[in-house]
Amino acid sequence: MLLLRLPIVVLVMVVNLLWRRSDPQTCRLATLFVWVGAAIQAALAFVGSHGDPDLQYFIATALNLITAIGFVLIVVAVITWSTIRALEWGGQSLIAHNFQWMVAWHFLRSHREPVSTPPGYDGTRPPKTKLLLTLGAVSMLLMGLSFFVPMDMMPNTTRAMMVPLRWALGLSALLWLTWPMRPAPGFGATDWADRLVATFQTHQSTRSVTTTTFISIVGIGVGVWALTVVLSVMSGFENDLRTKILATSPHVVIQDEEPMEGIADEVNLLALARTTSNVNAAIPYVQGDVILSSHENRNVSLVLKGVALEDLENTDHHLNQDLTNGSLDGLSTKPQDDDDEAAKPTPQEDASPTSEDIEPDVLSPPSSIAGFNTASTHPPLYIGAELASSLIVSVGSEITVVSPKEGVGFLGRQPRAKTFRVAGIFHSGMYEFDLKLAYTKLSDAQRFFNMGDDINRIELRLDDVDDSSQVVATIRPALTAATLEVLDWKTLNRNLFSALELEKIVMFIVLGFIVLVASFNIIGSLVMIIMEKSKEIAILRSMGANRRRIQWIFLLLGGIVGLIGSLSGLIVGLSTCGAIGYFGIPLPRQYYIELLPIHVDPTTTVMVFIAGIGLCLLATLYPAMEAARLKLVEGLRYE
Repeated sequence: MLLLRLPIVVLVMVVNLLWRRSDPQTCRLATLFVWVGAAIQAALAFVGSHGDPDLQYFIATALNLITAIGFVLIVVAVITWSTIRALEWGGQSLIAHNFQWMVAWHFLRSHREPVSTPPGYDGTRPPKTKLLLTLGAVSMLLMGLSFFVPMDMMPNTTRAMMVPLRWALGLSALLWLTWPMRPAPGFGATDWADRLVATFQTHQSTRSVTTTTFISIVGIGVGVWALTVVLSVMSGFENDLRTKILATSPHVVIQDEEPMEGIADEVNLLALARTTSNVNAAIPYVQGDVILSSHENRNVSLVLKGVALEDLENTDHHLNQDLTNGSLDGLSTKPQDDDDEAAKPTPQEDASPTSEDIEPDVLSPPSSIAGFNTASTHPPLYIGAELASSLIVSVGSEITVVSPKEGVGFLGRQPRAKTFRVAGIFHSGMYEFDLKLAYTKLSDAQRFFNMGDDINRIELRLDDVDDSSQVVATIRPALTAATLEVLDWKTLNRNLFSALELEKIVMFIVLGFIVLVASFNIIGSLVMIIMEKSKEIAILRSMGANRRRIQWIFLLLGGIVGLIGSLSGLIVGLSTCGAIGYFGIPLPRQYYIELLPIHVDPTTTVMVFIAGIGLCLLATLYPAMEAARLKLVEGLRYE
């Protein structure tokens, strides 16, 4: 849409120039602006119709970034100016009654002489009328001929470039044909634009800060704005990731160092965990690595968990909220009828089963074979949405689950395999969990992994996840086996959250260089103030101001600049975060997040604000010491 408005903006600027002086320089600049704008638009049209998608995406991103940066610079400049006016109005009593503040504010403001007479026409001869009329007529003729060219016969690239070419010819013809119609003004004549510029300069000469100081303030504001927004977005991503991990992963887990070993004395551990303070629920389960394969022959390696519905009830487990298809009734361990209980096989006691102990479902026959109808007896399986999409299955589909743990089949020892039925599909909002996690009934998982009645994990859900270390410290002394361990979510995801924290620190340092560069501008602007105000500094010294007071004056200068810039950047940053949170910025599906997350951390925001002011004060130390060293005789030598 911005590109479509470009010709209109150019037309408005050209029409505005019709009321200005008819000097050749203005005419040449207007013509150059028109054709440069047309060339840019033609290049964009060429890339859009002929370029590859990566180049188009890069150019679109660059244009949006340039537009956003320009908008932010304008907003920061406006808020900076407003902040200066507000501080000037609110601190009048402090400035009037405090010597250091009065002098510092006097040095900060610009004191150029007001422009009494607007700049008028300098008498330059107007451009040649015949040449302009000829160029305008040729441009009008070429634009008219372009409408008779059959567009359907042109390639897409040429057709896309014809639009900006027509606009450039039309605007050039309008500019050149109308330019000689205006009478040449006399020497020193002014128009409304000259008077407006003169009024603005007169107003600005006595109230605004110096140009270099204003650039420093804007630089600090942009740096604080960038730090506030970027760190808030990263905190939003971290909080979103933490919420999804805590909803799906255990807050605290008790397990054996050997993954497939059962937990000894599980009854007492469950009783202790359920009576521990801050523990909301204790869920025993079986977990093991498996490989899934559908009829599409797409194998996926993931983690299979066996849980009981009775243990999940009245808890904040994600299956209670994230199940989108199917029902959790398949996880219930309550017996359906007596026949099922009688048919349930007993657990094997010998590690090396004989032919009499072969589980009948180690290698389940396919349901398509005549004489077998095992669809109703297949154990339930609950998988994530991404896994269902990868395997191309839905509720009711059959999936073969293979465990690396050896079992005994018709051909001897081989990996255990069993057919499961998809009973439900969940969507956790976390790609890794939706692709690499599956659930089944606890008793079916115990049979499949040949664990008897044992479990190898106990998951604890906490009321306050930040106090997980206290729960770990309470349960660890009660572990009876040396191989048992208890881990909280911080330990389980230490690498991930450490990487996020390191990334935030790196981004803080990188973006902090924006403020650092702006602080170097402060050094340059204060050094220029010292050179310009050497006479005033010498007069202050002669009136009794000691070196410490001179240092304090320039430290106040740096503090005022840092305060105005940091406050402006903070206002823009918080406003940007509020706008992102209110309106939302959609993200591509690949990110697995619908909208750009944002979280403003008060501590981080205050640190950014203080860091902006602190860097400005540090940048003021050298100019302050140089101003204090200025000799009185040197300042008044040429006065």
